[in-house]
Amino acid sequence: MNVRWSVGDEYLISCGGGDKCIFQWKHVISETSQENKQDNNTEIIENNQSEFSEPSGGDESGAIKPWLGAIKPPKFPPPINKSAPLIKLNLEWVYGYCSSAVAGSGGNKLKVSNNLFYNTNGQLVYPAASLGIIQESMSIHGKRSQIYFQGHDDDVLCLSVSHNRRFAVTGQTASKSSKGKGSVIVWDAVDGRVLTRMDGCHQRGVAVVCFNEDDSQLLSIGLDDTNTHILWSDSQGNWSRADKVAEEKGDKGTVLFSRFIHSKNTLRQKGDSLFVSGGSGSINFWRLEGAKLSKKQGKWGKAKSPSAVLCCGNIMSKDMKYRLVVGTSSGELLVFEDNKEVINIVDKAHSGPVVSISEGITSGDISFLITGGKDHYVKVWNQSLQLISSFDVTKYSLIDGAITSVDYWTDSTSNNVRCIAIGTSGGEILQLDLSNND
Repeated sequence: MNVRWSVGDEYLISCGGGDKCIFQWKHVISETSQENKQDNNTEIIENNQSEFSEPSGGDESGAIKPWLGAIKPPKFPPPINKSAPLIKLNLEWVYGYCSSAVAGSGGNKLKVSNNLFYNTNGQLVYPAASLGIIQESMSIHGKRSQIYFQGHDDDVLCLSVSHNRRFAVTGQTASKSSKGKGSVIVWDAVDGRVLTRMDGCHQRGVAVVCFNEDDSQLLSIGLDDTNTHILWSDSQGNWSRADKVAEEKGDKGTVLFSRFIHSKNTLRQKGDSLFVSGGSGSINFWRLEGAKLSKKQGKWGKAKSPSAVLCCGNIMSKDMKYRLVVGTSSGELLVFEDNKEVINIVDKAHSGPVVSISEGITSGDISFLITGGKDHYVKVWNQSLQLISSFDVTKYSLIDGAITSVDYWTDSTSNNVRCIAIGTSGGEILQLDLSNND
């Protein structure tokens, strides 16, 4: 349960995780209660000695419960009506978004990130609670609108948008109705229509989802003990149906990201690796042979083994070769060669964890990268991974400017980057407008 005071500490708002209810409380002291305060306190102590003698355990064990002596059950309670209320509530607006929720338990804790994207119309797509939200990114006559995807019945843990920006895929935590399993749903990123469902495909929930380069396949990774990887294929076009291609167990360490390797990368052309996934201290290169997935760990080479790898992107280097770039918890960018080994290090790319990488496409090739870090900076890198520009979002953030997601939108005529969308740990969405040269 979460509780927060209102401005002036006059009211207390409580949100229950089990009953899904929101209560507003106000402390009122009447004259009668003041006169009988001593008597009531004596009665509370006498009536509730057993409450404190042997705590039963849990978060409320040993808690003082002064209200027990003041609250009396009604003499003539009304009959309980279990039918649904006649009044129906319509969702009007969702404020903020889920940028830093934590799911899982023990060694399988997952921090949500890389879940803010533009769709094909330049609208923002992101999750909040169990919803997928499509929002106008720019004001039109001072007004904005939101479209809601409501296909999930519990919290959305991961979201990704296809490279053509037409499709969105989301994975949720296990709900009570799903008997401990999480579902994956593909939906239209413009109007929020459900396209296809993969219900109950992962134990406990879904940690990571991502599309491949031509949007014909997607990968989902579960929150079970072995982080099961499932590869799906668009069998009938436009994701009207998804077929399972392969399924395989991963490592027991937390998985925080996955990325399909670009088709022009030598690893793909040799059939050696299809995608990578990584998280706490390792990165795995995955290969598909028939209907079987197999993995091989990447080598850190001359780089020091990081405590965690948090994100990944493809880029075409100056020598026209595609390589993988990985962001680490210590702020480096590591470049992997086609032998699955680090060959180059950009030290102190950020002064803290590199949390998000967005691939920048010009003339059909990925020629720049945009990174976001916990240091509140968004940075743009060229093909040689030299810094082109950097933006500090600290003064624009009202809560917490640590960056969790970055994406960009290009101008349809000039193909230049028009704006960059930024998600922060404080649940804020910021936009850098680059259309003005000033």
